[in-house]
Amino acid sequence: MSTSRIKATLSLLQKQKPRWPDPELSIGKFRGIKKGKYNCWEAEGPAKEAFEEIKPQIKLLLEELCGPVPSSSFILFDIFMIGETQSTAVPHIMFSCKHQKSRKTAVKVVEQSDVLQQCPPGIHFGHWDYPPHLKDLRFLSSSMSYSSPPRVTDASRHDYDIIPIFDPYKPLTVRAMQLRLKKTSGAFATYRTATIGGVVELSGKRFYMAPAHVFSDDAQDMLSDDIVPDSNDSDCEFGGFDDLDDNTADHREAEFMSQYSVTPEASDVEDEWDFDDERLSDIDSEDSSHVENEIHSAIVSDFKRARCLRGQAESITISHPGTVRDSMILHKLDYYLLEIDDGDKFSLDLPVLSERSVGRPGPGGTNVTAFTGSGKLLAGVLWDRRTCIRLPHTTGYTEVLSVEFQHSLRPGDSGSVVRDASTGMIYGHVVAGDTGSQTALIIPADDMLDDLMTNTGDVRTLTVDYNKGSDIQFSFTLRYRTALLLLFVLAIMLVNMVINLSTLLLTLVPSVFQQLYGF
Repeated sequence: MSTSRIKATLSLLQKQKPRWPDPELSIGKFRGIKKGKYNCWEAEGPAKEAFEEIKPQIKLLLEELCGPVPSSSFILFDIFMIGETQSTAVPHIMFSCKHQKSRKTAVKVVEQSDVLQQCPPGIHFGHWDYPPHLKDLRFLSSSMSYSSPPRVTDASRHDYDIIPIFDPYKPLTVRAMQLRLKKTSGAFATYRTATIGGVVELSGKRFYMAPAHVFSDDAQDMLSDDIVPDSNDSDCEFGGFDDLDDNTADHREAEFMSQYSVTPEASDVEDEWDFDDERLSDIDSEDSSHVENEIHSAIVSDFKRARCLRGQAESITISHPGTVRDSMILHKLDYYLLEIDDGDKFSLDLPVLSERSVGRPGPGGTNVTAFTGSGKLLAGVLWDRRTCIRLPHTTGYTEVLSVEFQHSLRPGDSGSVVRDASTGMIYGHVVAGDTGSQTALIIPADDMLDDLMTNTGDVRTLTVDYNKGSDIQFSFTLRYRTALLLLFVLAIMLVNMVINLSTLLLTLVPSVFQQLYGF
């Protein structure tokens, strides 16, 4: 038998992988390049619809059969179209995690199930350490630890400061709160900051909404010694291709990533805050130590300054976390409730989470804003695409939305409430993000509202009107329009009065003349 016939026979015996029909119909937003030649798009259209059908089952499988990653790392999964061209792109459900073993385990669990049998053939699985547009996903609360003189007691102690952040253009209006946490344990103290962006009312009491991870000892810091590098950890695998070459030079990918991740503002943020992450450090140990000392001094002095300026900044001190709903600590939706004192006047300006204040973004992009605890007003675009994520040290998966901000994110922005730029509707709060790409992940507000109703049973309170004391722009516009309407009504009433008076005069004048002059 000739060689050509043998090859032909073998090719017939080989099981060909099914092809996804009309891949161009499933191409969405371009996200980057992997392996030097594979373009990555978010899947839309038919591929996204098929994925949505099986996504709940994938979540259940992973929650039942995969434990949480024992470090500060995230696991995400979403569907992408991957290929050299749009016409050859293949839909892949991609699992993302810094730990190769964890993401491979997730892929194996789902592959061994019958999930894919419930959707059209042609969808494959894959994994990578990060999606092209989220190079360095992390919690966005800041952290700094240092050694201090030993205390008499080794008991752990927490001090909280809640600092009002005033609007620079309306000095009497509070836009957000900066939460500053100092934890002392033995000879060590840790300073952490986050943002309180809103409040919630439950059974007649008001609570600040804070990000839960800032209070956790386990899920707070992206410690480099918690991550064991794998020589192949940066590799990605796509189940829809057989010709991946792990030794291919990733010139195009490196060029793309350098363009998206290196900006003046982003580099400033990384230099200032990310000193504790070896994955981002390109400086030697001596320079790193110098930067670390500078940042340590800045954080400690800033914290002390805030506590010393109680009379000027009117900071609010919570001496212990006794008023916190313990059942909501390190919740999969990452929220933590701090009870507000009855005399606290600053919380009245913050948006109130309720059924009437919560919105869902429409198709495509929605213009949004967010006030941060550092005093910045961030503007950006919120996308309606939901990605499944498991937060560090949690057992359940939740869905998050992504916001692409126009300005750099900073550690300490976790908890910032994202609102519609026009209507003020609440879409969610920031939990994590990538300071390089200026992309933040937010917990949807409607999911949090549903969870509060389920856990507390307080449906009546959560359906009240919102923003009772709010003075933001859209509220001002509403009052302005109302005033114009009232003026218009008053003008009409005045015109009617003039007409009636004229009619009355026209009726009375002839009779008066007749009485006076006899005609």
